[in-house]
Amino acid sequence: MIIKERKFDMELSYLLQLSIRAKLSYEDNEEIDTRIKGINGERSFDALVNQHLKHGLVLNNLQFNVNKQYFQIDALIIMKGQIFIFEIKNMYCDVCYKDNLFYFLNGTPIEKLNEQRIRTPKLFKILLTQNLIDLPFNYYTTFVNPDYKVYGYQVHDNILEYQDIYKIITENSKITIAKYDEYIAKKLIDLQYTDEKFNFRKRINIEDLGMGVVCHCHVAKYEKVSNRKFKCPACKKEVNCNDYLQKAIEDIHLIYPMERLTVSLVKKWTENYISSEKIRTYLNIHHKIFKNGPLTFYR
Repeated sequence: MIIKERKFDMELSYLLQLSIRAKLSYEDNEEIDTRIKGINGERSFDALVNQHLKHGLVLNNLQFNVNKQYFQIDALIIMKGQIFIFEIKNMYCDVCYKDNLFYFLNGTPIEKLNEQRIRTPKLFKILLTQNLIDLPFNYYTTFVNPDYKVYGYQVHDNILEYQDIYKIITENSKITIAKYDEYIAKKLIDLQYTDEKFNFRKRINIEDLGMGVVCHCHVAKYEKVSNRKFKCPACKKEVNCNDYLQKAIEDIHLIYPMERLTVSLVKKWTENYISSEKIRTYLNIHHKIFKNGPLTFYR
């Protein structure tokens, strides 16, 4: 049972919005490419879980702050009265494991992965202790790309390759979930750290951005097909006028969270596809109106 769905995180949504609307630096494009590979890896893992999990509670993309140290967990499954943490890696190369460290085949240590493998279990153990959670946990570095190998590890190293994932899920999800497990799943969700870990937004003038409303697939902007219908050319999703306006407002808040909503701003953002009267009616229904002298805006 999926208790917490996997979603795009806000920072990645922001970067993908900018990649569609503006010219980004090489570093930003590299960051987006890395994050997309990570998401594709998580989706591969999710497909295996959906296929092979019989009894278990699945919590995806958990974010915690312990003693002012932020960390996140790709996938956590409560099965058989235990917590299983899966750190998902979608590597596009072979790697080796020696003396408790990961290396590329040329001998270069994979520093971020090695640091994460120590740091995350340590912080999670503190989280459990501080909150009196009495369940044992297992931490697995999980490689989901079936085209590449991990060399040198033993069974007790808690390393999973693609072909191992379904086995551990199948073997440990045969027993029905207890009430205490459900309580712990809810508690872990309540313990999440929801504040932004840092200010990831860039200083970009609205005049330097391409206008339009980006589809939830984060690949393309909606195109107008009639006065009441808009369609994404990438995923073919269709939305009505109200859904289009709602997504436009979500986009504005994502890129400019402190910006005051006005009819003229929303009209500009929607590329003048929708009349001022329609926008004003929508804002009056769904948002609170404020006046500051001659300026009328919405929150």
